[in-house]
Amino acid sequence: MSPYGFAKKTGQIHRYDAAQWLDFYKEALAYILEINRSGYPLLECYSSLVLRKMLTPQNPGYVDLQSPSGLGISAIIYNHDGEIYAGDEARMLGESGDRTFRMGNLWTDTYDQVMLGEAFLDILESSMAQSAPICSECAFMPYCGADPVYHHETQQDFLGNKATSGYCYRNIGIFRHLITSCVTVHGLRDSSALGLSMLALNVAENVPLANWSLASAAYS
Repeated sequence: MSPYGFAKKTGQIHRYDAAQWLDFYKEALAYILEINRSGYPLLECYSSLVLRKMLTPQNPGYVDLQSPSGLGISAIIYNHDGEIYAGDEARMLGESGDRTFRMGNLWTDTYDQVMLGEAFLDILESSMAQSAPICSECAFMPYCGADPVYHHETQQDFLGNKATSGYCYRNIGIFRHLITSCVTVHGLRDSSALGLSMLALNVAENVPLANWSLASAAYS
């Protein structure tokens, strides 16, 4: 699904589209929730990250769920040759010849040159979801983020057209599914709410379950 590295080189990214992936995600999450209901705690990592942002005051610090993007903030990648990239996907692009997200080199550049360079500052400037078209009016914006590397690779633009973005399609689908699968968690009136709360509990143990309340909502 990610258009980088071997997935792109071998053409595997064309084997299925975002809609097929989302169908698989829903089916897989339902299976994981069933396992949780049986008494065995099993974590679906991405759902738990999203739920932590939705249901708790904690921010998981996940690079692609931050605004501005967590590239260069929550992740800096050093390649084997000393090249510095804003994230692992950025490094993959660099290995394939696209060094747009190269921030500098460990052996030749100073800290100030890396962290105050145009490559990094351009990422920050272009990844503010709060001011991006469509994002700024999206109900899910507080839970979402930006992915300049993905949009650069697929649309040749850091910001990207969110109406045709696979990143947005997947995330909105996940957000809708998690929200519509939850009713008021305090009381657990819906069987799936127990599994969803358990997923979040695995990464937010200090937040009492009784304090979580997410009213059922349908975004269509």
